[in-house]
Amino acid sequence: MGEIAPSGVSAPAAVLYAAICPVGNEVWSPLEYTCHVRDVLRVQGERLALALVTEEPEFTPMGRD
Repeated sequence: MGEIAPSGVSAPAAVLYAAICPVGNEVWSPLEYTCHVRDVLRVQGERLALALVTEEPEFTPMGRD
């Protein structure tokens, strides 16, 4: 499934870790996840504000691959 969880991790946490941390893929740290969520919420907030004040808003692509 995935790589072995760090030592000292409980069995349920190890299962979760293996499910979300596939071998060979880079894993984001909690800080990286937090910053990503902050950035997405900021962009979506700007898009919502534009939609509320513009009759037919045009949104720029978010740049997802």
